Amino acid sequence: MSSTAFNETNRHIFDEATNSLASYFSEVVSESGVPTPEQIKLGLDHIFRPTSDFWTHFTREMVFTALGMSCPDWKQKVSASSAGGLSGFSVYISCELIDRILHDGLAEDFLALPPARRPSGKADVFKWIRSHLSKAGQDMMLDAIKKEGPRAADKVLHFVRLRERALCLQ
Repeated sequence: MSSTAFNETNRHIFDEATNSLASYFSEVVSESGVPTPEQIKLGLDHIFRPTSDFWTHFTREMVFTALGMSCPDWKQKVSASSAGGLSGFSVYISCELIDRILHDGLAEDFLALPPARRPSGKADVFKWIRSHLSKAGQDMMLDAIKKEGPRAADKVLHFVRLRERALCLQ
C-alpha cells in the first residue's frame, strides 16, 4: 500500500473515531458538560479500533476535538470544575492514552501467542507480562508494570477483551 493510501486510510479511521467519541460524549455527559474520568475511559473503549498501534496515533488533540464537537465551551467548564484545571485535565488525557499504548500493545502480543500458550490466570498473565518485557529489553515499561503490580494483568486482559469484541464486530 502506498504511503498516501496508508495515510488516507488512517485519517479516515481516526476521523471516524473522533466523531464517534464526540457522539459518545454528547450522549453521556451530564449538565456539567465535562466527562468524568470514567466516562473518558468508557468513551475511549467505545471508539477503539483493533488496528496495530491505534493508541499510538490517537492523540490528546483528537480527544479535545471530540470534546469541542460535543461541548463547545468544555475548556471553560474544565477550568472552572477540575481541581487541576485545564492543565491537569490535559495531563490526565495524556496519561490515559500512554497507559493504553502500553497495555493494548501487550494485549496484541498476548493474542499473537498460540491459544494453548496463553496464560489463563491473572497471576500467570502478570508473570508473562514481566517475562515478555524483560526478554524484549523493555526496562522502562517493565518498571512501570512492576509499579502497577497485578493490576497490569487486569488492564492487559481488558484490552484483550476489547480487541476480541472489536474483531467480532467487524
